[in-house]
Amino acid sequence: MAMQHRDALSRRQLLGAAALGLGLPAVRPLWAAEREPDVIVLGAGLAGLNAALLLEQFGLSVRVIEARARVGGRLYTLDQVPGRPEAGGNQLAAGYARTVAMAQQLGVALATSGASPLMRPDRMVYDIGGQRIAAADWAASPLNPLPAALRALPPERALARLAGPHPLAALSDWREAVAAPFDRSLLDHLRSQGLADAALRLFATNNSYGRTLDETSLLTLLYVQANTAEVMKIKGPLQNVRGGNQRLPEAMAAALKGPVLLNTRVSAVDSDARGASVRCADGSHHRARYLVCTLPLPALRGIRFNP
Repeated sequence: MAMQHRDALSRRQLLGAAALGLGLPAVRPLWAAEREPDVIVLGAGLAGLNAALLLEQFGLSVRVIEARARVGGRLYTLDQVPGRPEAGGNQLAAGYARTVAMAQQLGVALATSGASPLMRPDRMVYDIGGQRIAAADWAASPLNPLPAALRALPPERALARLAGPHPLAALSDWREAVAAPFDRSLLDHLRSQGLADAALRLFATNNSYGRTLDETSLLTLLYVQANTAEVMKIKGPLQNVRGGNQRLPEAMAAALKGPVLLNTRVSAVDSDARGASVRCADGSHHRARYLVCTLPLPALRGIRFNP
């Protein structure tokens, strides 16, 4: 309902500020706003919504297309679960300056939160094959498949230890030749250390930076470690959005003048001298002068690009 209302409102309010430089009327005809926006943005995660807001600030008309039934991408609050746990991004550290600034700009309330549960391994519970293991019992559990030197560590910390110290003197060094030997499969790296298959399965379950261990680059994991170390140097509180982190992308979507089309999966993108044409699985067709794609690489597998 809210999306439909915003869609209707946007048609009345879309401005063609880009036309001012040509001496044309500032307000576009209604049919132009409906038929062909200046820009189509693929993806209604934080990147897509932020891009759409920036483009609208420059006076361009924007249409956002999202395959899911919700906005937010990697931010996802489980509102139907007691306590509203986060199934996506958990907290905003002080280094997330742009995200914090966006919340402040839109009047989205933030609240200081405690340390992440990942920083409190004593409060963790492990589920191995349907059996729950308290943190105090993890090291001695027969279901713990980790090598002896790592048995007391939570899986994500053990994985970081096995990845080894990052070789990046600066974050940008991942692009340099010195980092090239580390751009190899994380699965191959772990196997080279003699890990049992059960340990590999455990790490695959707790792998946050790739669909599978085989598709995850060791260099990616090392870059994440280097980036995390830099972020932790920025002092400030850990924060959450009041009512759930999902409220931030929802507020961003509500602030847009143009529509956000949910449940609209893109199947093909064609480009020519006139701009971009987007075809969707529901049979709809969208054109714009420009297209901004903010989809993650796995989502692009199902889209045909021509050229």
